[in-house]
Amino acid sequence: MNDIDSVVKAVAPVVKLIEVEIREHLDDLTKPRGSLGRLEDFALRYYLATGTSRPRFGKKRIISFAGDHGVAAEGVSAYPKEVPPRWS
Repeated sequence: MNDIDSVVKAVAPVVKLIEVEIREHLDDLTKPRGSLGRLEDFALRYYLATGTSRPRFGKKRIISFAGDHGVAAEGVSAYPKEVPPRWS
């Protein structure tokens, strides 16, 4: 058996029975229902994949993404596009 076969065999089916509990939990958080958009969909999928409505997370990490998206070309940036942002 190769590595891919062992990974595929280790994948368990999604337990859809807890979906209602997960949605109720997400809707009960201190925020307007659905206000996080697709992030709530990703959270639901993650919870379903872990098989629990209260997954435990290991070591936390923060990942930051940034993009210009044409802001510098619109002239609303404080700096020209050649100047990268400075992080403290």
